[in-house]
Amino acid sequence: MIAPMTSRFPLLLQQFLLAVGFCLLHSMQGNADDSVAKAEPMPSSVITLQNADFNRWMVVLCSLGGDEEHEEKLTLAVEQLVSSAGPVFGVKPEHIRVLLSSREMTKKIAVSKACDRGSLVELAADLSVSSDSQSQYFFFVIGHSHLDGRSCQFNITGPDIDQLDYAKLFGKLPGKEQVHWIGLPASGYWIKPLSGANRTIITATEADLEITATEMPFALGGILAGTAEHAKLEDIDKDGRLTLLDLYLAVNIEVHQSFVTQDYLPTEHAQLDDNGDGRGAELQVPYLPRKEGERSARKTIQKVLDGEQAQRVLLGMFPTKN
Repeated sequence: MIAPMTSRFPLLLQQFLLAVGFCLLHSMQGNADDSVAKAEPMPSSVITLQNADFNRWMVVLCSLGGDEEHEEKLTLAVEQLVSSAGPVFGVKPEHIRVLLSSREMTKKIAVSKACDRGSLVELAADLSVSSDSQSQYFFFVIGHSHLDGRSCQFNITGPDIDQLDYAKLFGKLPGKEQVHWIGLPASGYWIKPLSGANRTIITATEADLEITATEMPFALGGILAGTAEHAKLEDIDKDGRLTLLDLYLAVNIEVHQSFVTQDYLPTEHAQLDDNGDGRGAELQVPYLPRKEGERSARKTIQKVLDGEQAQRVLLGMFPTKN
């Protein structure tokens, strides 16, 4: 039986006063030590993800490391992705899955497991059972791949998998939304088999001969950690929200500028598809820094193009340097 409101009022008042007191104490403690790194103030006009109560999942898949330099860089990128799961993507720790093909990398990242065909099948089965119709997925596939005809082979332990294998494993999971961020060379070939309703597919390259190692995974990690040199995660498209599209734009500004500052021609042109037509679009082009005197493109996302779905995926904070 529910007690009358008159008898419950003193208890509610006590709970309210205790909550106010806790907030004041926490504020005083936070101001007491100026040496603690503080988060960048959030503009009040920008809508962001407020908490981690969403049924969100993060999956990070990484290839074999290759040489020592690339393995170190990929290890850092994976660590930065995992660290951003809660604050940026709203993913709870128990909803993080990390599969790494390098044994040395699995030793350094405690939450990881080996990445091979068998573990990928097990992961797909795990997600099918553990998630539900309200789940949202963020898949990140990074590292090395090679092109075999029109097949982009993800270089894992044992036999590789390509875009068709991956789509069969993860393309039909229960859930209301999927984001597949494929940071591989020749990853544009992954768009068509993954494209569909309520899906955002991001690739590091076009579906052509962009087959050299990509900068996207490292730019993504730097943006998420707040340590990137040329861009940061903010409301880039000025729609009043911090979204997946803003992250995509920030990462591509970082990639573009890393080529420009070294006086290199870009060897990767990222694509985003979220309207289900199986074709990627370079939505970043109007937002890339221009040379002096160069005419800038119109900075709008037209309804007939990609970008609307990515604009609806809210993120949670502005990462800052410590």
